[in-house]
Amino acid sequence: MFVPSVTKASSATKPHNVQALHNLCVVHVERGLMEEAETCLEKASALAPDEHYVSQHLDIVRTRRRQMVKKRKSADNLKMASKSNIGSDENLAPEPNLQT
Repeated sequence: MFVPSVTKASSATKPHNVQALHNLCVVHVERGLMEEAETCLEKASALAPDEHYVSQHLDIVRTRRRQMVKKRKSADNLKMASKSNIGSDENLAPEPNLQT
């Protein structure tokens, strides 16, 4: 596993080293920092537009971010729907028939 401080130091001392920058991007992905990973991969892609692995990884990160947004929106919609149904007559148990 990469040590982030070493990777950051390497990319800082060699700002045009695409592999070092890519390694930092991978660390962001492994930590679940997808926004930072996307920004990082955009920089790497700008430095090396012909490196297909960089553009492939950028596409993967963007796809994951879109999926995360969709899941978040779905979860938010479910929460909103359940909150709006709380207290409505539809959710109340029917009253028992006590007539004999």
